Amino acid sequence: MPGLFLSAFKPLIKFFPEIRAPERQVSFREKLLWTGVILIIFLVMANTPLYGIQTGQGYDYLYFMRVILASSRGTLMELGIGPIVTAGLIMQLLVGSRLIQMEYGNPEDRALFTGTQKILAFLVTVVQAAIYILSGAYGQLSGDKMLLVFVQLTVAGTLLILMDETIQKGWGLGSGVSLFIAANVAGQIFWGCFNTTTSPYDFLASGIILATIQTLAFPYSYTYSVFQQTISHFRTIYPPQNIYDYTYFINGLPTAIEWARMAFIFDLMYPHADIWHLFNRGYGQPDLIGLIASIITFLVVVYIESVRVEIPLQYARYRGFRGRYPIKFFYTSNIPVILVWALYANALIIAQVLWTSYGFQPFYNYLALLGEPNLLAQYYWVAQYNVGWNFNPIVNLLGQFIPSWGTQGQFIPHGGLVYYLTTPHGLSSVFADPVRAGVYLLLFAGFCGLFAYIWIDVSGLSPKDIANQLIQAGMMVPGFRRSPVIIEKILDRYIPVVTILGGLGVGVLAALADFAGALGSGVGMLLTVGIIYQYYQIIAQEQLATINPALRGLLGIK
Repeated sequence: MPGLFLSAFKPLIKFFPEIRAPERQVSFREKLLWTGVILIIFLVMANTPLYGIQTGQGYDYLYFMRVILASSRGTLMELGIGPIVTAGLIMQLLVGSRLIQMEYGNPEDRALFTGTQKILAFLVTVVQAAIYILSGAYGQLSGDKMLLVFVQLTVAGTLLILMDETIQKGWGLGSGVSLFIAANVAGQIFWGCFNTTTSPYDFLASGIILATIQTLAFPYSYTYSVFQQTISHFRTIYPPQNIYDYTYFINGLPTAIEWARMAFIFDLMYPHADIWHLFNRGYGQPDLIGLIASIITFLVVVYIESVRVEIPLQYARYRGFRGRYPIKFFYTSNIPVILVWALYANALIIAQVLWTSYGFQPFYNYLALLGEPNLLAQYYWVAQYNVGWNFNPIVNLLGQFIPSWGTQGQFIPHGGLVYYLTTPHGLSSVFADPVRAGVYLLLFAGFCGLFAYIWIDVSGLSPKDIANQLIQAGMMVPGFRRSPVIIEKILDRYIPVVTILGGLGVGVLAALADFAGALGSGVGMLLTVGIIYQYYQIIAQEQLATINPALRGLLGIK
């Protein structure tokens, strides 16, 4: 019998839209088509701006989490998959604390569990949309625009929930959440490699591969760009009045042109300096160390995906037919990382909202008290970037932030609890505060191991569930009596241990990739590679089941 918590949501489930599971066998081509259509809808929504807001206004609370949450600032996908993952996180915590009692083998209980999680995802969408609007994420909005933006975020979030349900019910391939994450991270990685926009920091292409080609093919283009920028800058400040301003010296002092010429000649003598610059470009730009870290992460994940413990099996009726049940090192796949990242994202949102709402004092207010107009004009950036400090000690304990210079609305964690929940991206950040890096690594890996262990009970991957599936498929372990209890005991020797070790391993690998500055973030790179490998396995299984339909039950394909 379901517990009180699940029973409370039962009347609401029937009023929420539902995607029915297919009553027929869906072909592989049809699943591929539905997956492609849903992916296109997601990409369109991620590029459709919200109506009624102004760009460059308010605070970007999800800036550090957008890659993983498949979120896009100022669009219909502002919240991304955050509500879906948060609802799953809540249900996991309730199951782990034994506040939810249910029979996972009972179809009615499992349907009630899934429906409750869907209602929770909708409620989280509503709450997060309201918090986003009321906390000034889009600046100051009038009442009608607040309502308009709230409706857009809620409808988009509901549609995303239904698209995820469509894929999970068997109409598509894999998981909607995984599909959206992979699409978003892949776009970020591609943009990090081939972004043609000129960087304002080193005047090279922002994409690291294009910047590398540009530097190797035109080794002096970087210095020449600096040469031109220097001349342009000094001519703006000191516009030439006569012919003497274009000479190399005025009153015995070198002019801007002479300084730029000297820098140009120096770089001609040492062209290799440009290559070394690409290994650590700074300012959060893609660099060669991050590209190398991404390639290494890809190879490591592909290798670890092949690491497994195999349990020998054979058919009960046909003793000559044998097989193996693989228990992969990443037994729970990428789910633990997604759940931990959702936990961190919610903590970061709450900390930023409290920071900007309770006890925050902009320094611009103190400048205004001085009554000096020239001073206000000189320090306009204090108001533009919302420079200030929070004087509430409780809020400071949760999180302290400083504005990101040059980009309005983004706050960088500087202290408090959330400071240790956000990754130090890049080797320079790790060396600047190794204590933070160590604490982050321990916490992230520990949470991944914990959620991996809880997830096997929620998702039907526990030894008991697998034993029942193998019995129903007519399988048995050679040398043992055909009984679900015996198979469960055998699986119980491996699955819990492999699950915890795999959760810890995926957390450590993701954190180390982040430390190295991997493109698309270390967590994003890890998830994307795992998701792509997972889709490779799904497609292979679908094709095998198409050739031999008798294997559908053994492969777990609907």
